[in-house]
Amino acid sequence: MDSNNKTENFWDGFADKFDKREKHFAPLPIEETKKHLKKNDCVLDFGCATGTLAIEISNFVKKVVGIDISSKMIEIAKSKVKNLGIGNVVFKQATLFDNETEIFEVIIAFDIIHLITDTQELIQRMHGLLKPEGYVIIKTAFFDQGIGSKIFKSILSLMVRIKIIPYMKFSNLSNLKRLLNKEGFEITSVANVKKTKDYLIVARKDK
Repeated sequence: MDSNNKTENFWDGFADKFDKREKHFAPLPIEETKKHLKKNDCVLDFGCATGTLAIEISNFVKKVVGIDISSKMIEIAKSKVKNLGIGNVVFKQATLFDNETEIFEVIIAFDIIHLITDTQELIQRMHGLLKPEGYVIIKTAFFDQGIGSKIFKSILSLMVRIKIIPYMKFSNLSNLKRLLNKEGFEITSVANVKKTKDYLIVARKDK
């Protein structure tokens, strides 16, 4: 079984619990995200899970395409938009590296960067899927060098090695900013998400 299948199976098994428990997670920075969206934007929600963010922003943009590696997550997301009667949101089981030919004004990547093995390749791919001067909006966690963070990261590494959880790594803000700049993005804002270790990074593609 290849790594994509293993990852899909992991998130498929977690999908129902994820959807039921999501209301207990730290709130998504939806209002901050909306500030960077325009009515005519076509948005790609990369790692859309069960569709909460895509649905929340659907009234503020022309179209949202949500993609996730988990077929079960996508199944739940599709049932939500059907029940709500939302017509401008499309969900697909896919990765960012599938043969996606549509080009977007905005790519949103919330809580997904740390699950990707090659961050630079990921940023290159996002650059290629954006229109000139399009935006990428990333939410991800960064951990300090304190003893608590070091223990947490050591536990995560062990859980990955013994295959309890899929691949996971946490970088640092300066490294992510460097990669974005290297791959042709200008960072326009960086903000700490209130009461969390998460940051919201907004970057604009070059012309």
